[in-house]
Amino acid sequence: MAGSAIYLDIDISDAKKTIDALRAVHTEHEMNQLLYRAFKRTGGRVKTILRQEIPQDYEVKASWVGSHVGSPRTTIGGGGMGVSCSIPIDGSRGSIGGRFKASGGAHGWNAARGKRYKINAKIVKGQGSTLPSEMSHQGGNPPFRNLGSSLGGAAFTRTGKDRLPIARVVGLGVPQMPLNRSKEDVQEDIMETLMKRLEHEHAYLISRCR
Repeated sequence: MAGSAIYLDIDISDAKKTIDALRAVHTEHEMNQLLYRAFKRTGGRVKTILRQEIPQDYEVKASWVGSHVGSPRTTIGGGGMGVSCSIPIDGSRGSIGGRFKASGGAHGWNAARGKRYKINAKIVKGQGSTLPSEMSHQGGNPPFRNLGSSLGGAAFTRTGKDRLPIARVVGLGVPQMPLNRSKEDVQEDIMETLMKRLEHEHAYLISRCR
């Protein structure tokens, strides 16, 4: 993944009781094997889970979501302590008028200096969002869309007092989505997968002892 990648840390607190019960049954070595395999296989399902859940809450395609999700990185310490599974996710955000559909704008540079207008974007599923009248974190100027230009209908804002430079106006990126509206469903799916994997790995180790 690119250097801009961040990580989705999976909360396993709901599985703690099950893991503690398994520690009473298995040796330290067996627990290391069991947890590593369970977390690795669960992590391998996260991309599929995000592709399924995020498009139900946001106006994005599953293919775009999946393209930002990397391979899981699983680590485990002695005795099953310090277990972690991190999923690298590219941090780039979708542009308004590009990745996220938008309405409102004007033709030519009047788009940036003429009568002010509202720019609406579709980010959340089934809802419309109106951009602020001033982009306070990008220079304090209004957003604009120069329709029919080489800018492709994307929303921009001037970052200074002059005509240039300009910067894209963006919405959410994939890393923010499983932490907001999609959080509950994503966490539930991951935990369900993890519990099944813990069961499976436990049964596998028990079967080898017979």
